[in-house]
Amino acid sequence: MNHHDSNLLSVALFQNIPEPYLSSNAASALFNAGIVYKSYYPDDEKLVFANGNAENGRPCVRSDGSPCHGGHQGNDIDIRYMGKKGKALVGTSAYKNADVERTKFLIRYFNLVGFPESYTGNTSKFGSSPADSGTESVHRNHIHVGIVDLKAPAKKDNNRKKL
Repeated sequence: MNHHDSNLLSVALFQNIPEPYLSSNAASALFNAGIVYKSYYPDDEKLVFANGNAENGRPCVRSDGSPCHGGHQGNDIDIRYMGKKGKALVGTSAYKNADVERTKFLIRYFNLVGFPESYTGNTSKFGSSPADSGTESVHRNHIHVGIVDLKAPAKKDNNRKKL
């Protein structure tokens, strides 16, 4: 993923939630999003992939059995917000500084390629899927896109790829 042609940077291995895997269909959508994004925003930094799923397609689990990251079901992608100057944003205030048009562009793109669920730190600002304040709160530092609602049961996908 960190190949120079991909327009993607993966930080998933360096997060406190070790979920660097994507299904083949999510990996394809993310790779292509990077290419399409670069054609619209050629001077921006690369998109940053933050989390997907554990190798088994589920959220990672701590030694006490609790999930590190609730909600991911197998076809989920977390990416960092992009700022107005095309820089990837870090931290819980990222959604406040995120460029609205860039965020909406990414949400529309993923929707068009079969990832209709999107969660952000501010549903009304970005036009993401309806969410309660708790869901918005956990998405202040990243955009989440997926195929199914975060509360839907997990689907098994044995085609995991580490990115």
